Amino acid sequence: MLFFYFLALDDPREEDKFNKIYYKYEKQIFSFIYKFFGNYYDTKEAAQDTWFAIARNISRIEMENENKLLGYLYTTAKNISYNKLKEKRNTNTVSIDAFYDISYESDLVEEIVSNENEKLLVKQILALPEIYRDVLSLYISHSMKPGQIAESLGIPLATVKSQLYRGKKILKDFIKENMLDE
Repeated sequence: MLFFYFLALDDPREEDKFNKIYYKYEKQIFSFIYKFFGNYYDTKEAAQDTWFAIARNISRIEMENENKLLGYLYTTAKNISYNKLKEKRNTNTVSIDAFYDISYESDLVEEIVSNENEKLLVKQILALPEIYRDVLSLYISHSMKPGQIAESLGIPLATVKSQLYRGKKILKDFIKENMLDE
């Protein structure tokens, strides 16, 4: 599989650099992308596109600063996932994985309601303005601290804290209005 990524490299001497990044972060990136799609096949496709994009731009990636590297990797994965979700939204297909993910040992109604709430929440996160969406996805999905987010995105810590606060408030209001039983 790595052979195909090597074909996308600008400089064949960059193979070692790509190998190190790929083997160190492959599982993290896959898990991050999985949170967008919730099924293996769409995640696998988006992950492959992400690694191809990274391979094409490997010469611009700095490995010295791990936070910047992680920021770049997650931003690339996020952007490709958003694009794939937009494409998917434009076609009305039903994921077969959705039918197999339901556990028949548990209460079917609870499972469906839980899945619907999760879908609503993900939809709301995707609908957030980009400044909140980026910061929240790094904070929630990757458990990054505000200082790490600020460094990886290259923005001031106060801005990150403000965006986190505002993004959380928008999500909290959405949950109160749409997801809580009264």
